Parts: sequence; C-alpha cells; structure tokens
Amino acid sequence: SWNNKDESEMREYLEKSNSFWALSNDLFINPSLETWALERDYNIYRLNHDYSNSFYSSKRLKNKTREVLITNYDQ
Repeated sequence: SWNNKDESEMREYLEKSNSFWALSNDLFINPSLETWALERDYNIYRLNHDYSNSFYSSKRLKNKTREVLITNYDQ
C-alpha cells in the first residue's frame, strides 16, 4: 500500500521532472500536499465534486473531500 516513503519519492520525482504533469488528490487525506505545492509555486485547482453516492467516500469520509488538481503548468 502507499506510504510516506512512496509519497516522498513521487514528490521528488515530480520536482525533478522536465515534463508537464498533473496530480490529483484529496487534501483531507493528504493535507501536506497543499503546503508542498504552495512552496513550489505549483498551480492548485480546487475540484468541486459531490461524491455522496460513492460507497468508498461516503463510508470513509462522510462525504467530506477537498479534492484538488495540482499542476506544474498553467491552464
């Protein structure tokens, strides 16, 4: 399963990448991601979705999400 080491390695890979990339995640699950992105001047787009019908989301997070898309390029 995904762990802190995996997360750190992914972030390091993205920082060194010479390609355009996009990363989506939920800031309720991964709150440090927002700080990481802001410190590097990456673009953060808040995604407004309703996952109330999702079994996974509704059972685990009680419908609370802060889903974002982070990019190293402008739209």
